[in-house]
Amino acid sequence: SVVGLWHFQPNSAEIVATGSELSIFKNRGTSSVSIGVGSASSAFTGRFDSATKKFGTHSFKLGGTVVPYTAVTSDFQMGTGDFTIEGWFYFNSLTSAPIVMDFRPASTNGAYPALYVNSSGSLRYYVNTADRITGANSGVTTGAWHHIAVARTSTSTYLWLNGVQQGSTFSDSTNYNGSNTRLYVGVTGTVLAVLDGYVQEIRITKGVCRYSASFTPSVTRFPDW
Repeated sequence: SVVGLWHFQPNSAEIVATGSELSIFKNRGTSSVSIGVGSASSAFTGRFDSATKKFGTHSFKLGGTVVPYTAVTSDFQMGTGDFTIEGWFYFNSLTSAPIVMDFRPASTNGAYPALYVNSSGSLRYYVNTADRITGANSGVTTGAWHHIAVARTSTSTYLWLNGVQQGSTFSDSTNYNGSNTRLYVGVTGTVLAVLDGYVQEIRITKGVCRYSASFTPSVTRFPDW
């Protein structure tokens, strides 16, 4: 059921240079996260940080125009089924109302999941041109790691911050089968709302809702499969 899993660790088992991009390959589906700007060497330099990390040896530094994204893939077309989208994020600032994860194609709205944090620290779930779930102000803070997740079971979608439900359950009959679905991490497809901070451990699960009641996030990195 895992269709995407990325630890963001700088080791040869998980990274390969392909022309002008780096691909981070710890994934089960058909797509891979690519660092999509500049040469492989310049994109790599300084992006893996050993000081600010949740697990392992490094995290990946977000910000600027070096954008982690996947190819267009049907792996992330969730249809009307269950799913879980989650990851660990560290915010240096919130002034840009940063995107956390965004499945919309560039300059497109519609039946695509998107997660962002407003400048007041409210975690939001955005679908079809509107916020569908709104977390409390000051929920997300700077200078700390946060586990962020959205999960649907049947027609109930939940937004989670560090294992605590945010806002109200969204009555969600959305058919998440928009064309050209792809994942952008910490930025929109048009390189707006850039997240100033770090990411580790993104996992996308198709067909399974992992969280429908309060939980304690894992204290270790996600298992490979």
